[in-house]
Amino acid sequence: TPYELLYNKKPDVAYFKTFGCLAYVFRTDEQRKDKLTPKSEAMTFVGYKSSIKTYLFMTDDNKLVQSVQCKFDEFYFPR
Repeated sequence: TPYELLYNKKPDVAYFKTFGCLAYVFRTDEQRKDKLTPKSEAMTFVGYKSSIKTYLFMTDDNKLVQSVQCKFDEFYFPR
């Protein structure tokens, strides 16, 4: 790859995820209304935030959310 030619090492691809897969995005304490509110929300992975290692997700009501704290299910595609 061009990256290997420039830096003489293989690129780190552990950060890459499957487009459109299910992801459980963790909510902060400020986003949770009370202790009975779930700690995560199921969303669809749609891409990456440029220049930083942040993921972009789409909620059920088609809003974009960015987060780093998430778990992916790369074998399930909700939409």
